[in-house]
Amino acid sequence: MTDYWFEQASKSPKQIFRQQAEARQACLAKPLGSLGELEKVAVLLAAMQSTARPAIDPVHITVFAADHGVIDEGISSSHEKLTRERIRIFSRGGAAISILARTQGARFELVNVGARGQLEPMQGVLNRVVRQGTASFVDQVAMQEDECFKAMAIGRDRVDAAWESGCRLWLAGDIGSGATSAAAALAAACLGLKAEQVCGAGSGLDEDVLALKVARVAEALRYHQITSATAPLKVLQSLGGLEIAAQVGGFIRCAQLGLPAMVDGVVGSAAALLAVRIQPAVRQWLIFSHVSAEPAHEPLLAAMEARPLLNLNIRLGEGSGAAIALGVLRQACLLHNDMATVEEMEWDWAE
Repeated sequence: MTDYWFEQASKSPKQIFRQQAEARQACLAKPLGSLGELEKVAVLLAAMQSTARPAIDPVHITVFAADHGVIDEGISSSHEKLTRERIRIFSRGGAAISILARTQGARFELVNVGARGQLEPMQGVLNRVVRQGTASFVDQVAMQEDECFKAMAIGRDRVDAAWESGCRLWLAGDIGSGATSAAAALAAACLGLKAEQVCGAGSGLDEDVLALKVARVAEALRYHQITSATAPLKVLQSLGGLEIAAQVGGFIRCAQLGLPAMVDGVVGSAAALLAVRIQPAVRQWLIFSHVSAEPAHEPLLAAMEARPLLNLNIRLGEGSGAAIALGVLRQACLLHNDMATVEEMEWDWAE
C-alpha cells in the first residue's frame, strides 16, 4: 500500500515574526532598504524560524547521487564511472562541496540513491540505492511509480534526520551523469518550452553533442505528451531522476516540518518546481541561492518568482553554489541581529 505522506499539509511561516523583523530593520542605524536583498532574506528567515532574530546554523547539506539512463543516447560528456569516482572524491573530502561544507562549518552527507555500478562502503556515504540509474526517458518512463516514491521517501528521511539533529537550514545538492538533460526536459515539460530553449552545455558539450541533446529531449517531449494537465508526479516519474525525486521529497518534508531549505542550481530548481506543483505551500520554505549558467534555470526561477542571492555563472552542481551563498545568508542574519539601532546610537538617520 502506497504511503502518500507527501500530501500531508505544510506549515506556514509566522507573519507575526515577519512583522517583528521588519520593525527591527526599520530601527537599525542605516537607511531603510539600504542593504537590499540582505534585509529581505533576513526577514524571510525570521518568519520561517518563528523568531525576530534568525540564524542559519547548524546547516545540514545533503547531496544525492544518481545516474540517468539518457546518457546511453550519447548526449553527455560524463559517464557512469565518473559518478562513482566523484563519490569516492566526496568520501575523501576533496570535492568542491566537501571543501565548502568544511569552510561553512556545515554538516555534510552524500546519499547514493541511484549511481550505476557497485560501490564499496565509504566513510560519509550512505547507500540507499533504489535502482542503478534510471531508464532513458527518450522512449520510456525514467522510473516506475514505486521507484519514484522510494526516492522521495529517502529525501524525506534525510530531512527528518537533519531536523532531529537540530538543523536550522537544509541545503540539497546533486551529482550524476545526465542530470542537466533531465532538468532541461522537466523544465520544458512543466513550462511549455521547446528543447532548444532549455538545453545547455551541461558537463561541457561540444556543438554536435549539444545538438544531439536537444534532439533527444525533443523526442522525449513528443513521446511523453505531457501537458499542463499532467500530474507533477507523473512528470517526475517520466522525465526525472532518482536524485531529483529525493530532492522533491526533501523539499516537501522541509515545508511539513517548517524547516527552511536552500535550493542550488538548475537540477535543484527543477526539483523545487515539482515539489511546489505537488504542494504549493512548499514555495514559502525555499530560499534560492544562485543563478546557474544552464539556460533552463532562469525560466524555472521565473516560474517560482524566485530571486536568487548570487549570480556567479556556476554550473558545477553538488550544492556548491548554495554552499557559497550560505556566507551571504549568514552575514544577512548577523547584520540583522547585531547592528546598532537608532535608539542605541541616540540619533535619527533621517535628521
